[in-house]
Parts: sequence; C-alpha cells; structure tokens
Amino acid sequence: MKTTSSLLVLAVLSVSAISSAQSERSSDRAQAIALFHRADSLFNSGRYNAYFSLFTPGFYQVDADGNRIHKARFKAAAMSALDGVQNARMKNTIKNVQLTDNELMVWVEERLSYRTGRGPMVLTSRYAYNLVRAPGGWAFASAQQLPTNEPWSFKTN
Repeated sequence: MKTTSSLLVLAVLSVSAISSAQSERSSDRAQAIALFHRADSLFNSGRYNAYFSLFTPGFYQVDADGNRIHKARFKAAAMSALDGVQNARMKNTIKNVQLTDNELMVWVEERLSYRTGRGPMVLTSRYAYNLVRAPGGWAFASAQQLPTNEPWSFKTN
C-alpha cells in the first residue's frame, strides 16, 4: 500500500509540475534531441558500452510497477535480453522538454524493434527522463516508465 501511495503522490506531483511548467525552449529541445539521437545511433550500431556510457554512474530506472533498477542491473538485464535477438533498433521520439533546476526533464516515446525466432517484434514504451550536465554534455540520470495507454498531459510536438 505504501508503494501505491508513493506512486500516486509522484504522479500527482508530476502532473502538477507539467501543467504549471513553462513553454518548451527550442534550445533545450535541440540539446535533448542531440543526446537521444546519439543514444539511438550507438544502440542501433551495436556499440552498447558506448551507449551505456551516456548514463551517469548513479542512473536508475523506475519501471511501471514502481521497482527501481540501478545502472549495473539495468545494463545487465538489457545485455541479457539483447543476446536472444537480432537487428535490435531503438527510436526515441521526444514529446516534451522542460528545463528545471539545471536539469532537463524529457518525455519520450521509445520504439524498440528486433527479430527473434518467432519473427519481428516491436515494443513501444513511454518514459520521463531526467538529464543532467556531465563532462561532454548531457547524460541520463534517471528514467520513469509511464503508462502507454493514457494521453499526454501536455501538447506534444
């Protein structure tokens, strides 16, 4: 029950922050696009170690069930899943970008396609990423998986 309550509070705060957020700035969007384009390119070329170097050492992801997965476990799970597939391709589409406290909050829709023995597969997920400045530019600090069946609470570009 505590986890459910915590997630509900987080969801309410997120919606409040989004609805009161300022308009997106084109320079923030351009910086987010550059990072996600680089991430997609590294992933799609099979350069997974370079891809994971875009994540801060303290990176964590919170899945749809509220489970927190830290970078090492996140990377290990991804690498294990990639072992059983061919032609894995990722495409992130940025829906909204907001600068808050020198961090970028970026809402994305991620499309992951790959081939298995059963044929082609496509997974579509949504995330809210927190990006922080790191040596060499922006880096992924955290990700929160979002429901895929709800409309975005803001105007998407």
